[in-house]
Amino acid sequence: MGSGPTPPDANQVNQQQSQSNKDTAIAQQNLSQVDQVTPLGSQKYTQIGTNADGTPKYQLTTSFSPEQQTLYNQSNANQQQIGQIAQQQVGQLGGLLAQPYKDYSQDRQKVEDALMGRLNTQFDKDRGSLEQSLANKGIKQGSAAATNAYGDFNRSVAEGRTSAILGAGQEQSRLSQLEMAQRGQGINEVQALMGGSQVQMPTFGQTQGAGIAPTDVSGNIYNSYNAQKEQDDKFWNGMGSVGSALGGWAFSDERLKTDKEKIGETPGGVGVYNYRMKGSPVQQTGFMAQDVRRKQPENVTKTPSGFLAVRYPGVR
Repeated sequence: MGSGPTPPDANQVNQQQSQSNKDTAIAQQNLSQVDQVTPLGSQKYTQIGTNADGTPKYQLTTSFSPEQQTLYNQSNANQQQIGQIAQQQVGQLGGLLAQPYKDYSQDRQKVEDALMGRLNTQFDKDRGSLEQSLANKGIKQGSAAATNAYGDFNRSVAEGRTSAILGAGQEQSRLSQLEMAQRGQGINEVQALMGGSQVQMPTFGQTQGAGIAPTDVSGNIYNSYNAQKEQDDKFWNGMGSVGSALGGWAFSDERLKTDKEKIGETPGGVGVYNYRMKGSPVQQTGFMAQDVRRKQPENVTKTPSGFLAVRYPGVR
């Protein structure tokens, strides 16, 4: 009996599948690497060699348009000059920031003293006027009316002095804030210089890559093997059934057959044919007894009719 088709070599199948996957990936990459050109610049792919596994290695280069390249060069030159100026400003700013904040308490005291001086002069005048007014009205010192009048006067004096103290404190705060603003202005100037002008970078659209499904090499190989094995099994099962139906032997003398066509061989080298028995329209598949006798004579016998028969189960 036949041994069927040779099973695929797993290592060879894996290698073929891996190569197919790699080829598919390369094809997808090539289809996705679309060069782009815009008014602001261009983007181009260039193969610069191969990787260790043999796959291509690419380089993506982005270039400005001539106008943007000119602006870029000018911007770099400006940035260098601005950077130098900023460095100088940083040195000056460092000296300013290294100085401690000034104590404006003495300035506050001067403001307070000046305000108090003017208020005291005015208070003296107002007190003299109050005393003269009380005397003109006949109100005696120590009376309830006098006490109330002096109470109102003293409260106005206290409020005036409080306002003078608050005014001096506000002046001290104003001077401190002015110093902080001067320091902050230097920092802002340096930051503005370091920011500089910006070149407009080109933008590119997303390319629509083509999808390529990898070939199922391993599936195809095993499907082909299974189909061949199924066909082979059917053939030998058919040969076995022929022999079984005839007690293991069947007339296969080529002198009894017509329309003979060889379609293959058994592993032992015996030819397999399609044919029709003379006088029959039915096509059959089997051996030629003369062919089997040359290769495996133990599986051939001569019948009393003088024609040869083949023991089909024994043919290998």
